[in-house]
Amino acid sequence: MKKMHLLLVVFLAMLTLGVAIIAGANAAADDQERHWITKMSKAQKEAKTVENPDEIVAKINGRPITKKFYESCKAFMEAANEREGKSAPKKADIIKVIAKQIIIVQEAERRGISVSEQEIDQEIEKQRQAFGDAPFEGQQDLRVYCEAQGMALDEYWTSNSKRDSTRFILLTRKFTAEALSQAKTDDDIHKVHKDAADNLEVLYEQAKIEY
Repeated sequence: MKKMHLLLVVFLAMLTLGVAIIAGANAAADDQERHWITKMSKAQKEAKTVENPDEIVAKINGRPITKKFYESCKAFMEAANEREGKSAPKKADIIKVIAKQIIIVQEAERRGISVSEQEIDQEIEKQRQAFGDAPFEGQQDLRVYCEAQGMALDEYWTSNSKRDSTRFILLTRKFTAEALSQAKTDDDIHKVHKDAADNLEVLYEQAKIEY
């Protein structure tokens, strides 16, 4: 099997960990976009208060998915689908998104790929500086997200979810570094992305998923 190159699935970290905003983005969202950011953020915040949060709703290759984690992902996907005019996601759709993230982490462990706490600190600091250098309008997405979550900006940068999502993003970079360094053309880059999607789908089909 080809190596799994995962640039295409960085978004999974943001989706399943509840971090829908990339700090330091250059383009500012319009009012409608911010409406959806607020809606998604509030939905995820409400999902955190679910009853029996530690209840196991599924297992992916033996790793449990808690009800709290599942409901947070569900809230995000429901709001995202509504925004795009799609029907509400089914349980299987939500589990699949979560499963793919777990599979990526497991594949990293199998290949001995890891991310240190120092690397996470450095990346977060880099993002924080980029955010601070951005014009006020360019900072609004993150401010809207934090407001909807009921947290201060300082809390966002030091939150566990921020560290977890940053760890995942750095992990996927290490997966893709070799392949992208050899990509010379747009077609090469497209192939890396396609291989990522194809290989991840294969690993998902092979995974043991228990409900």
